[in-house]
Amino acid sequence: MSPSLPQPTVSTRQDPTSQILFRQSRVLDLIANGGELGEVLAEFCLTVEDSLAGTRCSVMLLDETGENLAPEAAPGLPRGFLDALTDIPAGLAPGSSSAAVYRNQTIISSELESDPLWEGLGEQATAAGIAACWSAPIRSTAWGAGEGGEEEVQLFGTLD
Repeated sequence: MSPSLPQPTVSTRQDPTSQILFRQSRVLDLIANGGELGEVLAEFCLTVEDSLAGTRCSVMLLDETGENLAPEAAPGLPRGFLDALTDIPAGLAPGSSSAAVYRNQTIISSELESDPLWEGLGEQATAAGIAACWSAPIRSTAWGAGEGGEEEVQLFGTLD
C-alpha cells in the first residue's frame, strides 16, 4: 500500500478564471511559506486540472536510489490506480513515466489500451477513466556543477 498523498485545499470559487487564480496564488503561497513538497505539487496539479478541463495531472518522483517512480501528487486520480503506479522501475516498465525517465524525453501515449508502453496497466488506466497520457521529465540543470565546469542535469521524476 502506498503512503497517503497530500490532500489539496478546496476552493469554493465557481468562476473558472477565479478558480485558476486561486490555485496559482495558493501554490505561490505554499512555496513562499515553506509548504511541504507534496502539498505544493498537489495544488500545482489542481491548477493544471482547473486550467484544462477533462485532464488529470500527476507528478511522479524517483526514489532516493533513482531506480523507482511513485506518485507524489495526483489529486484527480483514483487510489486504486495510484497503487498500481507505486514503485514502478524507471526504465522499460509499463507506463509513460517509466519511459520518459529512461529516455529522458517527453513521451506521448495517445491510446493507453493499445500502447505497448502501457502493457499491463492500460486496462487499469481505462477503468480509471484515462484514455491517453503524456509524461515529461522533470530536470534540474546546475551550470558549472559538472566535471570541468560543464552543466550537470539531474532527473527528479515526471509531470504527467
